[in-house]
Amino acid sequence: MTTGRERKTRAPWSHQRAFRLSVLGLVALLWANVPAGWAFAASHPPRLPNFDKRQPAQPPSPGAAAEHAADVARLQATVPGVRVDFDDLLGSPKIVGSTRSFLTAAIRPGRSDAGPDPDRPTKMFLDAHRALFGHGPEALAAARVQREFVTAHNGLRTVVWEQQLDGIPVFEALLVAHTTRHGELVSLSSHFVPDPERAARHGTPDRAALLAEPPVSARRAVVLAARNL
Repeated sequence: MTTGRERKTRAPWSHQRAFRLSVLGLVALLWANVPAGWAFAASHPPRLPNFDKRQPAQPPSPGAAAEHAADVARLQATVPGVRVDFDDLLGSPKIVGSTRSFLTAAIRPGRSDAGPDPDRPTKMFLDAHRALFGHGPEALAAARVQREFVTAHNGLRTVVWEQQLDGIPVFEALLVAHTTRHGELVSLSSHFVPDPERAARHGTPDRAALLAEPPVSARRAVVLAARNL
């Protein structure tokens, strides 16, 4: 049996613990739903041909692989229960998160003071784990914020950046960060191309000429799109 004083003392701790568990549970929910979504999509054959000609990422050099492995080990040592899932095509972290702790622990102990910049925890994490993502926070400077919203019931802030090159969105290149109202980084995923300029030169050597004089006019593109639909 507890007294009224004890109940008042324990209530804030219980609320904080419930909030923490609900937020960390988001990561587990994401992992649980992603395979299901793929299975659902795979059951329906695509109506349009797939024009994605990207090839799986080449294995990194021995030095880069060792640096990458060391970064993952360092992350696992600082964030209890952290899990890193990699994209098969890009080799980038499809999702990084933990159901036991916030990613902020990899930056410094305790909470992260977001200060005037609410994206500071995300930038600090990218800067601390460049080998893991293949880029740092400078990649966000050239990107466009595609979506930004706050979940009403728990204050979780979600920001989606879209990578661009020459003002053109890079195909499926999104970086998504989830941060609590207290500035704790919950999870992070990145499909950013580490060096989009170099990748563009490799894939389309004459891209500057194509941008200046596209082989398909805007009117023709609309006609082809309407016909395809």
